[in-house]
Amino acid sequence: MPPKASATVAHLPAGADEHHIVTAARERSVGLYGMSAHRASHATAPAQLVLGFGNVGERAIAEGIAAIGHLLTGRP
Repeated sequence: MPPKASATVAHLPAGADEHHIVTAARERSVGLYGMSAHRASHATAPAQLVLGFGNVGERAIAEGIAAIGHLLTGRP
């Protein structure tokens, strides 16, 4: 049976820079997508991320979160 895929939208705190977070995540080999790219207007507010989990194992998801968690919390 093929793996199930799902997606969700993560709401970022006020003042978060969606583009910066997406760019920094990709520099760490973590694929994130900003919601602004999926809006007809391409509006950047509110800052949100589209998180998709297709054919990705739990270990890879955990490693991705560990690699970018500080970007999402604002902590070093």
